[in-house]
Amino acid sequence: MTNVPLRVLIVGCGNIAGGTGLPSLNGEALSHAAAYAADHRFKITACVDTKQPQATAFAQSWNVPLVYPTVEEALDGGETFDIASVCVPSDLHAQILWKLVESSVRLVLCEKPFTENLADAKKILTAFEEKGKPIAVAYTRLWHRGFRKISNELSDGSWGEIVSVHARYSRGILNTGSHIISMLRTLMGPLNVKYVGNTRHDFTRKDPTVDVILTNEEDIAIHLMGSDGRRFRFFEMEFITEQGAIRFEDWGTKVRRQRIIPYRYAPHIKTLGVGNWEDFGPGGSFEAMVDNLYQTITNKSALASDGLGAVETLSVIQQIIDFTSNSGNPK
Repeated sequence: MTNVPLRVLIVGCGNIAGGTGLPSLNGEALSHAAAYAADHRFKITACVDTKQPQATAFAQSWNVPLVYPTVEEALDGGETFDIASVCVPSDLHAQILWKLVESSVRLVLCEKPFTENLADAKKILTAFEEKGKPIAVAYTRLWHRGFRKISNELSDGSWGEIVSVHARYSRGILNTGSHIISMLRTLMGPLNVKYVGNTRHDFTRKDPTVDVILTNEEDIAIHLMGSDGRRFRFFEMEFITEQGAIRFEDWGTKVRRQRIIPYRYAPHIKTLGVGNWEDFGPGGSFEAMVDNLYQTITNKSALASDGLGAVETLSVIQQIIDFTSNSGNPK
């Protein structure tokens, strides 16, 4: 254990790195920089962005002493870093990660998705593993206290077995849908793609929004329903269990638990009650994430969202995207 703060390099100075609109909500961080800055165990010592005004504004906002236009200059500038947060656009992830794997940086945190290409992700993960260097991928909902609480409730048997899952999302199966798939993989294990259809493009041409049917190894049906994010955006998930239903709503920040009750007009029929809401807000996602990084470096703790999990999530997504060019019925 060390009392010296871990030195952080932030690559990319956009919204997820430093926040847009609210820098925090009810005192909880909404960006990488906000989480690091609020935790005395870290110090943001440098940032990188090819856009000088953006980098300068970021450095001023977060009291960052060193600003570089490229990762190469940051790594060759004589400074050492314990952690690098990769917050550049998704199509730049791979090239930045290849530069960091050969550096002296001890741990890398990459924004989701890991890369846009499954083959690249597998090669990069292998390179990090060969170097013995941990890599985390920022599927922040895996650190959200609401998700962790529901995960515990589902695993302790109080809801019985999961019967089916229904999720609704917009803005791309890779951009937004990957959050859902990472959560499902964590709760339900490996996933199989059974059907893909109703393709639409509300984000980018290479990241379609689609309807998907998945199953896990217990053959539990999982339905992902896409919506056109140009009208409005949302992110919801519902678990139907033997004892009721659990719903993640309001972008996963609120949870509604509904238990089985007699139907009021026909008591012999069982139905779902109105249930009770619990609002977790930001859920301490960013704070829990950087704490996990600290514990990984200092105590070799496991990462809640690591490179292997991200590759497995990306593998499911790659299958889904590949199926959009055929009938939608995987062989």
